[in-house]
Amino acid sequence: MPYDRFVVELETGREPVKDACCVDRVVGAFAFINLERLKMKTEAFDPGLRVHPALSPHQTLAIAQDEYARHLLRLNLRRKTSTRVTAITHAGVFEYPYWVGYFTKGRVLDFDVIDAVSGQFQGPKMRPVFAHALLSA
Repeated sequence: MPYDRFVVELETGREPVKDACCVDRVVGAFAFINLERLKMKTEAFDPGLRVHPALSPHQTLAIAQDEYARHLLRLNLRRKTSTRVTAITHAGVFEYPYWVGYFTKGRVLDFDVIDAVSGQFQGPKMRPVFAHALLSA
């Protein structure tokens, strides 16, 4: 699954802080990522089903800005702080692996998605992303 990665620079009133997020390039689902735990591999791998991006980097940047602003508003209201975003920059594109399993329920074909790195089942939030990706492949 193709993702655009973004670095978010924040002003907290003390020292500047950096955070990171990503937006998938299929339907624009937003997620936070931990830069310290993120290990990028550059060697070739068997991509299986290659999902073609439907969104441009400009579109994913707009989604990242909007979603991060909503997150920060909730956080500032809860903590009674005034942290603000000073910059969101595009930090590259990466492919994140998932496993898709097909099965039948009676006469209906269905699928489940599993994160190929953590092994965790991907719930309802990611279902539309993969439904769109599978239908457009």
